[in-house]
Amino acid sequence: MKKLAVLLALGALIYAGYFWLHPTPEKIIQDRLKELAKVASFQGEEAPLAKLYNAQKLSSFCSPAVEVTVNLPGRHNATVSGRDEVMKAVAATRQSLRGLQVDFLDVTVQLARDGASATALLTARVRVTGDRDDYIQELRFTFQKVDGEWLIVEVQTIETLTLLQHPE
Repeated sequence: MKKLAVLLALGALIYAGYFWLHPTPEKIIQDRLKELAKVASFQGEEAPLAKLYNAQKLSSFCSPAVEVTVNLPGRHNATVSGRDEVMKAVAATRQSLRGLQVDFLDVTVQLARDGASATALLTARVRVTGDRDDYIQELRFTFQKVDGEWLIVEVQTIETLTLLQHPE
């Protein structure tokens, strides 16, 4: 009985070790999204060189031909194409805000049949320092595996249903 318990424990350890050393593509993408949120977030004043470095680091998550389309009803609509434009937009945002906290919630990753692309659906919660309310938006990230690394090729806002107000 003792030998069986030791063998089961050893088997479980080997099994867990394998998945730790060989994570699934879905796990890799989820981890990249966590890191992306961490890099996008900042508190307080940053030195100009730090702003540039962090903007470059964030853009490194993207493919050279990335396209980001943001449509926020009543607020902001924009499309940014290319890694360099993403870097410029991130740098401008870091310049104009005192702080930003980004969290990606309810992340669901679906690997395409080709095994070289994937889609991640998530809810982004953004807190801007000095603003009273959080900004909540559903997003779709499309990833492509390029030279062994999962890069973002597209980001889109997902339009959600809203409750219509009827005049009385």
